[in-house]
Amino acid sequence: LSREDAILSYAVSRAGGRQTMRLSAADYPKNADDRTIFIHSNAGITFDLRHIKELLPESTGLARFQSVFGGGEISLRSQSFDLYVLVDGKPRYIQRDMDSAMTANIDIELTGEDRFLSLVVTEGSDEFGFYNDWGLFVNPKLIAR
Repeated sequence: LSREDAILSYAVSRAGGRQTMRLSAADYPKNADDRTIFIHSNAGITFDLRHIKELLPESTGLARFQSVFGGGEISLRSQSFDLYVLVDGKPRYIQRDMDSAMTANIDIELTGEDRFLSLVVTEGSDEFGFYNDWGLFVNPKLIAR
């Protein structure tokens, strides 16, 4: 992990010929360096920031979490889902009733006291339930101090 860019590498996979997802008129993964995290609705993933900090040089802390997020354009039905980014169980970013045409540029400040980062996608308000509700985090990054 570099000092400038601590990527969530153990939770994110390389492109390797898998199916792509269209997000904001671009296909992801675009190249072998793109990283993505796919989460179906009513699910999430939590990262232990203390453990990640232990992988960095001693004087380095974590300053920010950044990612582009969207629903992707592979659904056959409309999507409606909610995005939550939680730090220590408290919301730091919320976007409700997103659909496949929407994207969000997430940029969250982190402090030295923050312990857990959770990325959560939940069912939105459409009549289809959670069937087509999912989200794609593109190139999620933890930025080091």
